[in-house]
Order: sequence, then structure tokens, then C-alpha cells
Amino acid sequence: MSRRAPQKASSAGTGAATPRRWEYLEVDVHVETWSDNTGRSGRLPIADAGPGQIPSLVGVLNDLGAQGWELAGVSNSQSPLIYRLLFKRRATSSH
Repeated sequence: MSRRAPQKASSAGTGAATPRRWEYLEVDVHVETWSDNTGRSGRLPIADAGPGQIPSLVGVLNDLGAQGWELAGVSNSQSPLIYRLLFKRRATSSH
């Protein structure tokens, strides 16, 4: 049985790799509405499928995904009807 020695990652070029830069977006969801830290907001439509009258985030999530945003975390407040979504994407310019 042969064992391979672990290989070190090689870096192309002469310098170290540039660290990735991220930008973040906070989206607060309050029962049937949403708002983000850039000032955008809206009402959530009622989902067509499923039991009861449940607001759906699918349209908002699809729009954010099309803009390059990736869901990075979710937190809720003391109320189960209010929560925050944290999104990230690669920064397009250095800040």
C-alpha cells in the first residue's frame, strides 16, 4: 500500500493571494413586509401552495440571488414573526 505525501498548494505569481473581499446585506422580515439596509422594502405575497395564508420570500430570494447575493445566515428576534437574513457577495470594488 502506498501513501502519498500531502501536497502544498502552490501560488501562481510572485506574491501571496489577495484575500477575498465581501459586501453584506441585511434584510429584516416583519410578518408580511421586508426591508434592507440599503432602504429597499416591500410587501411579501401570500404563498399559493401550503396550508394557511403564509407570506412567501421566494420572489425576494430569487431577486437577490440574481444580483449575486448568497444567504449567509438567519437570526430571529424575541418574536418568532420577526427575523433577519444576512447575505454576502464578493465585493465589486475595494472599500
